[in-house]
Amino acid sequence: MKKIEKEFEQIRAFIASSRNRAAGFLNYVAVATYWTIGAYVSIRLASKDWGMKSVEQLCDYLKTREPMLRGFGQRQIYNMMEFFKAYSSAEFAEMFVRLKLDEFVQSLTAKLPEGSDLHLSNAKSFPAAVLHLPNAKSDEIWSQIPECPAFLSLVNFTNHVIIINRCRRLDEKVFYILYGARERLKNEEMKRCIINDTYTSVMSKEKLVTKALGVTYPASEFLLKDRALLDFLGLPQKHTEYQLHAGIRENMKKFILELGKDFLWMV
Repeated sequence: MKKIEKEFEQIRAFIASSRNRAAGFLNYVAVATYWTIGAYVSIRLASKDWGMKSVEQLCDYLKTREPMLRGFGQRQIYNMMEFFKAYSSAEFAEMFVRLKLDEFVQSLTAKLPEGSDLHLSNAKSFPAAVLHLPNAKSDEIWSQIPECPAFLSLVNFTNHVIIINRCRRLDEKVFYILYGARERLKNEEMKRCIINDTYTSVMSKEKLVTKALGVTYPASEFLLKDRALLDFLGLPQKHTEYQLHAGIRENMKKFILELGKDFLWMV
């Protein structure tokens, strides 16, 4: 490569890196915004400052003042409240420290390739001030809202809604955040993973590998698996090997996603 081409490549790499950091920053701002709104409404309702119809009135007010605004209906506001409730709890705070979840932010995003939808190389240093919260003097509740953990920015808010609505236990929620970030799951892929109980499959060695693999390779790595859920193939209970192969070929993308990383399909 010529000297000038190397210099051109440096510029290209800089642009790609900046674009990825911007995407990660925007995702953090979006997630932190929903966190903050969920916190504000929750505090108002808990203090009895707002009545039962206040959320509905808020949504009507926003629709009137900002007719082009989307994603702030009653259902979305309640999702924001559940989001805040789930990750502002003492249980999550204890788990956050015990599992050192803040360290996952850099370790996971550092492995993402250029062009990824999410890149938070500086996420741990994102300041709460980027949201430009209203002056606490005008409404002291703003000063009571805790900063949104950058860890929650590993996945988008729609993924969070799917996780919160489908997972009861906090350890499951945290697992799917980490798994979603690692596998860069889209919304439908996240939903399918939860439906297929990927949490149990990954966290339970007995369900992750068959007895034959355990006997043959007793010292194998924990994540070496030879079992996969192929319900998406729509095969009858009794099917031939040809039907299995044909189903896999027709659903290759879903099959590869089910296997996860570091697996090879050979025909």
